[in-house]
Amino acid sequence: MKKRASLLIIISLFFISMTSQDTKHIKAFVSGHNSNYDVQLKINGKPVGKGDLSGLKIFNEEHPFKDQLKDMPPFVQDLIAFVLKEGENTIEIKFNRRTQNFNPPRKFSFGLRSSIEYIPFYYVSSEKESGTITSKFDLKFKKDKSEKEKVTLGNKDAAFIYSQRMDVFQATLNGKSLMYFGGTGGLTDLHLIKGTNTLEIKYVPGSEGEISYYIQTPNFTKKVIKKIPKDQVDELQTDVYELKE
Repeated sequence: MKKRASLLIIISLFFISMTSQDTKHIKAFVSGHNSNYDVQLKINGKPVGKGDLSGLKIFNEEHPFKDQLKDMPPFVQDLIAFVLKEGENTIEIKFNRRTQNFNPPRKFSFGLRSSIEYIPFYYVSSEKESGTITSKFDLKFKKDKSEKEKVTLGNKDAAFIYSQRMDVFQATLNGKSLMYFGGTGGLTDLHLIKGTNTLEIKYVPGSEGEISYYIQTPNFTKKVIKKIPKDQVDELQTDVYELKE
């Protein structure tokens, strides 16, 4: 029992040490609705993980923690991969739904986000129960701490809205209601049609201060930052955007 406890402490310290905000390196987490799928992931031609990827940590190839990994137990090594690189990266995702727990079933989605930003820098989704997604994404590392953090997406074909935590957040696209968030934040897909799309966002801020949400489409990228005065707290706010496919 003591050995197990000691091992858990060592592993915890190892993961805590990997939270360094070294601007020349990156640590990525898996996000999205994929825990009820069997997933096989390859990045830059290298197998990264299979099965449930929720605990996976993905680093750039030259990350300094790579040398420490060889001293970790095998099951810890299975949760870590050093495969990302600056510039263009290739990704292959094979997925197969393995549970019927959700009715209607949640569609497959997969994202990669950094340790300091919840908005994914890579994101895809599919209505299929199984399939293979092959695509590319770009990564640009910050060179020094004086650079402000920028929200950038590696694959420009993605289309979604991401909101921070709000009392109410509801998006409507071309008159069709999308996912509703209450008391939390989250991501919902945007399925654009040819021509002009009308996106209406309604939200209720629960406190004064700054709130934000993020819109990503192939032709439009915007991080919306709103400063909420006292008289707008708990009041319904509406923003409207015209988007092209």
